[in-house]
Amino acid sequence: MDFEINRYFPDENQAYGDSGRASFEEKRPLYLSGARHFMSHFGEIIRARHAESADGVWVVRTIAEMVDILMKKLFQCIISDVRYQSGGREQVTLVATGGYGRGELNPYSDIDIMFLHNGKDSRRVEDIAQKILYFLWDLRLDVGYAVRTSQDCLEMSNSDMTVKTALLDTRYICGNKTLLKDLQKTVLAQTMTKGSDSFIRQKVAELELRREKYGSSVYLLEPNIKEGEGGLRDLQTALWIAKVRFKVAEPRELVMKGILTEQDLETYAGLLSYLWRIRNELHYLSGRRNDQLTFSDQSKVASFLGYKDRGDQLGVEDFLRDYYLHAT
Repeated sequence: MDFEINRYFPDENQAYGDSGRASFEEKRPLYLSGARHFMSHFGEIIRARHAESADGVWVVRTIAEMVDILMKKLFQCIISDVRYQSGGREQVTLVATGGYGRGELNPYSDIDIMFLHNGKDSRRVEDIAQKILYFLWDLRLDVGYAVRTSQDCLEMSNSDMTVKTALLDTRYICGNKTLLKDLQKTVLAQTMTKGSDSFIRQKVAELELRREKYGSSVYLLEPNIKEGEGGLRDLQTALWIAKVRFKVAEPRELVMKGILTEQDLETYAGLLSYLWRIRNELHYLSGRRNDQLTFSDQSKVASFLGYKDRGDQLGVEDFLRDYYLHAT
């Protein structure tokens, strides 16, 4: 999809009255208005495609791409302003992490980002981060963030499994590419070589804790499609473990190494797309992040997916039967 974001943003180099080149703060209201129109316009297009039976994969990838385009434009505008005001180049990288790092965003997913820097000018990096974050929050986006050096990341990953896992899903958005490449090499070396057994044990332990909290059966009356058994988190956990155990970056590499067959990969991708499509509809129905397939939502989702009553057989029952089959 061609997002054409420049149509929504004024030229960042344009003059502003008699003051010459306008600062980011002076043009912020114009940028904010443009960003709102950009997100609204393309968000409606994506939702319409979803309603027309767009693949779940397409929806989550396209939403992530839309956010990427906005992030890059915003970063460019702010960095240009910082360089004009104070000179020099900022050794900072804007990094996507978590689901956003995997390029997977449902309609109301939280957006996790990291400002990775070299530690030489922390105050200016904090200023850049603050400008970007307040702008995104003014757009009513649910953004989680961290401002870290590579050393911060490595130290935290040694004691925090959440941080270590997030670092496996980092993705470059814009800024200094070298900073992220160097970090990724170090993280992969530490996790995949020195700490692979420990990582896998901890991931299995996390899975068992989820079973205790969300139920140890796929046949729940109101399943959680993200955290429940057979849900999205289980699929993500399998991929994290595979990355570390077999030292791969993408599922396709598991086929190349003979660990999975093409059919296995197609089954995995199909299950992901199926669950994403359900989650996308839950988000749209709720107008917020929602992973619980409640009784009240089950019939709505079933109807959306095309399930119909057949005599005494309810469409929602057919839907749940298919869901349980996918989750097992």
